[in-house]
Amino acid sequence: MGIKRVSGQNSLPQLHLSHASGTTAEIYLHGAHITGWRSAAGDELLFLSRASLFASGTPIRGGIPVVFPQFADTGPLPKHGFARTREWEWLQSESVDGEVIRAVLRLEDSTATRAIWPHAFRLSLSVELSEHSLAAELNVTNPGAREISFTAALHTYLRVADVRESVILGLEGVEYRDKLEEERRTQRKPRLEIGDEVDRVYRNAPAELRVQDDGSAGRTIAVHSRGFSDAVVWNPWIEGARSLPDMADEEYLEMVCVEAARVETPVTVRPTESWRGSQRLELLSR
Repeated sequence: MGIKRVSGQNSLPQLHLSHASGTTAEIYLHGAHITGWRSAAGDELLFLSRASLFASGTPIRGGIPVVFPQFADTGPLPKHGFARTREWEWLQSESVDGEVIRAVLRLEDSTATRAIWPHAFRLSLSVELSEHSLAAELNVTNPGAREISFTAALHTYLRVADVRESVILGLEGVEYRDKLEEERRTQRKPRLEIGDEVDRVYRNAPAELRVQDDGSAGRTIAVHSRGFSDAVVWNPWIEGARSLPDMADEEYLEMVCVEAARVETPVTVRPTESWRGSQRLELLSR
């Protein structure tokens, strides 16, 4: 039980979290990227592409990337910002009452970040592992003299046995922006089924969604969020997966992204103030 710093893929530094119950998690300092969450039964609950690149300056495909300060390609910055490709600092680790293992990582502005985004900032990511859940909280502090505005997300890739046999619950009646057709619609059905490419931003989404895997995995994961007002659902499907160099052609069947996000209305943080958003993944059944 505890946290060890080890050498991961391509010798990138990695934190290995282990809980007394047998659950584990893995975090790369590269991007503060959570790449694994394994249940006490030994089931991997996050998707990580077999073709993922583990290299300095490039994002990792899968797990839980930290998106900051720009979501997707909606602005002048690199897609999904730069936090996911920077090296973070491991600040501390602790056990809370023997029930939770916590690791805290930090990223601050630098000459390189200010060259493309001219703002001072301080990010921290707190990751907590317990018997049945994995939580991540992103804290953004503005130490500068000017206010900052940004979009952000925890771009969670959940592993499923077959996405065609999985459903997302909790979005009925929620308005969304269909990024494929650039139209605004409302989710009419209680069960969101994935049978084609999907890329949606649900505005003012509920604080709890559920991903029900009716395939061979036979499990349900609850996605709890706070501070993130939106939810993003994404699967690239056949052609989309083929276009991604760091994803195998058939892997779209093994994943669905359900992301805690702040996309539709950017966050504004005044000098000396902070904002935080969190996501907790809870394994409800196997």
